[in-house]
Amino acid sequence: MCFLRVARGLVSIADALHVVHGPLGCASYTWDIRGALSSGPQLHRLSFSTDLREMDVIQGGEKKLAKALCQLIDLHQPKAAFVYSTCIVGVIGDDVEAVCRQVSAVKGIPVLPSTPKASAGPSARVIAPLAKRC
Repeated sequence: MCFLRVARGLVSIADALHVVHGPLGCASYTWDIRGALSSGPQLHRLSFSTDLREMDVIQGGEKKLAKALCQLIDLHQPKAAFVYSTCIVGVIGDDVEAVCRQVSAVKGIPVLPSTPKASAGPSARVIAPLAKRC
């Protein structure tokens, strides 16, 4: 399942940090779902991404995610943080759940992952036949 389906439901939580862990292009698609009304915090209207690039895909993006979360939490002081993993994160195998647990323990707020598995959903129809050939 694409992270956008999950994000549509959670992005209305106005006093939380919402971070897309993946390429910057994936984060640009979240602008159309930021229509929640709030009489207070406006943090949900900001779009944050780890902006994974070629070397991050090769070496993994866990350190980049942890650093981004710590910096954003320090800067914005949210009550919680949500991390939306894109499909590339599932393919490269970043342990987003472990990073979220570590950051949550250090920062003292809930840091909740949304991690679609690479083996589920439409991408499985493309990936599975290719994997059998290898």
